Amino acid sequence: TDYIKWKKDDKELPKELSEANKLEIKNFNDDNNGYYGCSKESSNHTIYVKAKVCENCVKLDVMALVGIIVADLMITFGVILTVYYCTKNRKGRGAPAATPNRPKGRNRIWRPLGGRQVNYFKRITVCSARK
Repeated sequence: TDYIKWKKDDKELPKELSEANKLEIKNFNDDNNGYYGCSKESSNHTIYVKAKVCENCVKLDVMALVGIIVADLMITFGVILTVYYCTKNRKGRGAPAATPNRPKGRNRIWRPLGGRQVNYFKRITVCSARK
């Protein structure tokens, strides 16, 4: 097989960079941006390569991402169930009824029932409605 010659910005690259007719650039940085070309016999091909590479990047695979999402959903669902079961027994319970503000002193509109009057109201029964 013929050897493929690799060039960067019209300068030939060393043979060590190419393996099995492939050009591999390890530790890519901004200095590696530019025009790359390959030639074999009478054919030439050129491509412009521009890439941004971050330092200290972490590669996140699909399974890790799925795991994070599933864990987040499980925690959220657990919080929802906890809140539901903690508040479930409190249904129907309201705040205690507030005592009405009663006027004090001589300006009372009503007065508490006395001895005889209490007995009078104990005797009252519910009457059915007339037809």
